[in-house]
Amino acid sequence: MTGSLLPQAAANLSGVMLIHDHKSNTSTVLDFMSGVPHSHRPEEPQPQETDGRSIGVPGLLRGLQYAHSKYGKLPWAKLFEPSIEIAMRGFNVSAQLEEALKKSNITKVDGVTPFDQTFFPKGIMLKKGSFMQRKEFAKFLGIVATYGADSFYALEFGVEEIEALQEKGSEIHVEDFEDYQVRERPCIHISVKNMSLYTAPAPFGGPQLLAAIQLLWNSKITHHTAPFTLYHSFIEAIRRSYTGFIKL
Repeated sequence: MTGSLLPQAAANLSGVMLIHDHKSNTSTVLDFMSGVPHSHRPEEPQPQETDGRSIGVPGLLRGLQYAHSKYGKLPWAKLFEPSIEIAMRGFNVSAQLEEALKKSNITKVDGVTPFDQTFFPKGIMLKKGSFMQRKEFAKFLGIVATYGADSFYALEFGVEEIEALQEKGSEIHVEDFEDYQVRERPCIHISVKNMSLYTAPAPFGGPQLLAAIQLLWNSKITHHTAPFTLYHSFIEAIRRSYTGFIKL
């Protein structure tokens, strides 16, 4: 439902999921972050956030379907029903969505692209409280709900989107979509007192998180610790955990 109401929240279409099976007491991490195009050349300078080269292969749909195939209980299609319903019925634009549109720095639209037609109807940016519908998005979700994530990665929606991305400087090709795979990674963990804390390994922020928690635990903080000392300990733990990571 978030993708319908807050499209900017799912803009990069990627993610990571930690799953703990309490029956077997095992944990695993599903990595479906954006994939790097095969044609990417690492020796080139890192692209800016708004550069077309910064666009990776979206992994969200394949990641969610992978998780559902292993752990899901409800039918796949049923998971999409709330999002499809609200996208078709329509809703009022939130302050967060208006702010995201402002940050896009789009000053001129031609009204031709689906983006323009959805978020800049009649050339005017949607404002907080404006009523909007996302019928094309609902149609897209309906296809994925019926035919699965492969309908997206096999580019059954056409290659026009790929060509449009390439015109903006993207390095993505059809093969990048077809070859995208979810990666399953082992968790990392530490034991603190009688608890085991599990999180995702590098390249995610899990190692820094566990390092910071271990540093805080070693500092012997209690509920009697003065606020100044408490905040200072938090800041130092985070700083030192990231410093150690950068040195590695």
